[in-house]
Amino acid sequence: MGQCLSPQDPGARLRRAAAKGDVAGVERLLEEGVDADARNESGSTALHRAAHWNHAQVCQALLQAGCSKDVQNEFGWSALSTAARQGHVQACTVLLQAGCNPDTQDKLGQSALHAASTHGHPGVVAELLRTACNKDLLTNSGQSALHHAAAGNQHEVHGEAAYDVINPNQAVVVSLLLQAKCAADVQDSNGHSPLHVVAQGFGDANIVHLLLSAGCSPDLLDAHGKTAYQLAGPNAQKAFTTQVTEEVPQ
Repeated sequence: MGQCLSPQDPGARLRRAAAKGDVAGVERLLEEGVDADARNESGSTALHRAAHWNHAQVCQALLQAGCSKDVQNEFGWSALSTAARQGHVQACTVLLQAGCNPDTQDKLGQSALHAASTHGHPGVVAELLRTACNKDLLTNSGQSALHHAAAGNQHEVHGEAAYDVINPNQAVVVSLLLQAKCAADVQDSNGHSPLHVVAQGFGDANIVHLLLSAGCSPDLLDAHGKTAYQLAGPNAQKAFTTQVTEEVPQ
């Protein structure tokens, strides 16, 4: 499985055809003996490219030709986690039906379920939960898919969390994970539960309500002895207060 760096290499032609959704072209190249697992400079194969663009028929053709199902690129992403990150239900369905491992973890310890949960893709999350995936699998930092769903699509900027606009699908994903009986109070390496995580972000009130209603403890302390409420911004604090008020008997 050598790397094919030249655009004239057969492997590069196969990956281009896969990315374009050219089923006939992919099948022709495979019949000519092109290595189905030929990688590019980042370690991605034609299956990765087809999964990224949701070309389910191309995925099917490559899988039927015997390509490696769970090969990982330099980031540790499999074709399934690639499709999950993009929210591609069709590609994920084909890959899962072919026996791709839903619990393959990337270099950060994230699975396909983590990827779909982070980016707010309820269709993919539902499909993964229908399989025998480990819904409580933890990343290298001890975070579950529920942590990722609660946090939403955030990233680090100069050591501080920076958040995208609230995605309403995140609450749907949280609801799906809770319905699947994911561990609600699991704490990561910083002692943060999913409730801590959402409290520190935009404080999506819907997610706060969902977690509290599911029995997440508001009294859990993180590694610094802080509760979720103590870490919360104005939005999350309001959601906490509203939830408590609604639960007080009138």
